[in-house]
Order: sequence, then C-alpha cells, then structure tokens
Amino acid sequence: MVESTMPLRMRGKADFRALREKLGVTQPLLARHLHRDVRTVKSWEDPGFHYGPPREAWDWLQELEMDLYRSVAGTVSDAEGRRCEARDAGMPDPVISLPYFRHQTEYERFGAPLGWFRLANAASARAGDELNARGFSVNYEYTDGR
Repeated sequence: MVESTMPLRMRGKADFRALREKLGVTQPLLARHLHRDVRTVKSWEDPGFHYGPPREAWDWLQELEMDLYRSVAGTVSDAEGRRCEARDAGMPDPVISLPYFRHQTEYERFGAPLGWFRLANAASARAGDELNARGFSVNYEYTDGR
C-alpha cells in the first residue's frame, strides 16, 4: 500500500477529484472497484456534502498513481536509451511513438499491463509531456495501426 506524503486531513474533495481525473478513473469505475454506489462517489467530490472520500479510495488512487509514475519512468528511460544508441551511431534522435487506446477491449489485446485503458492513456500523455520537455519528438498511435 502506498503511504501518502500529505496528511489525510489536508487533502480536500477537489484534490481527490483532480487525482482521479488525472489517472483517467471515472466515478463509475471507482464505485465498482470500491463496491460503492456511484452517487456515494459523487458525494465525496461535492463540496455540499460534509463527508469526503474514505482512506481506501485515496489509497487505491495513490497506488494507481505510483503505477503511472513507474510506467512513465520506464518509457522515459527507454527513450533516453534509444537516443544514446542513435547518437552513438551518428543517427538523428529517434521519434518516440507512444500507444493510445480507444477502448478497454483494444487495450486488453495489447496486454493491459496497467489494468485500465484510461490509465494507460494518462501514462502515455504524461510520458509524452516529459519527453517533449527533454527535447524528444513524440507521436501518439492507436495500436491497431489506424
């Protein structure tokens, strides 16, 4: 289980929603995972309700966030390795192609290492941002070649 670096009392409803959306987790997906009603999940993010998300919801999202960061770190490391190889060979920097999935079924055919296609897309987007910041050219591609 991932431990938070910020005390639970300091994190608000907007923090929770921002993290959930950053990870591509929908309210219905979160509700299914935690065996809760979607209306309950919605109330966790509604400032008009007095109670916020429970610790188990935060913990699960933080676990997903760590998976996302590990995926991004691996993608960036692979790209840096490819750049070194290209430069050593006197070649131009490679263009990095990152997968982007249209639906869960397509992602499952790919192997689904992160579980949900939206999380995989969030990881690709985050990796693309990091690679662009490091001077790489990045393309996003659907995995079926379309």
